[in-house]
Amino acid sequence: MVRVYSLRARGKRSHRSELTATRGDLRMYSLMIGSEMHVVARLCYRSDRSSNDRELLPPLYSPELVAIGEDSILLRGFQSVDGAAYVQEWRCELS
Repeated sequence: MVRVYSLRARGKRSHRSELTATRGDLRMYSLMIGSEMHVVARLCYRSDRSSNDRELLPPLYSPELVAIGEDSILLRGFQSVDGAAYVQEWRCELS
């Protein structure tokens, strides 16, 4: 279980006072979209009563590890909002 802070809104850096954490399970996997392979990071929640994951944040496409701290990592990638792609960063803290 991790706490994820989305550090940007539509590509623009958010102010510290606006940041809220979302708790869930961080998952990374490869996905075929058309004929292209994409790496995706997702923050999910799985109920004990369901075999399906519920997405807690929009997926992060092409995530890259940017920094490692004592109890956190920083991922940077892209999120799609209303058909447009924006740079997004997630600060992920171990719970």
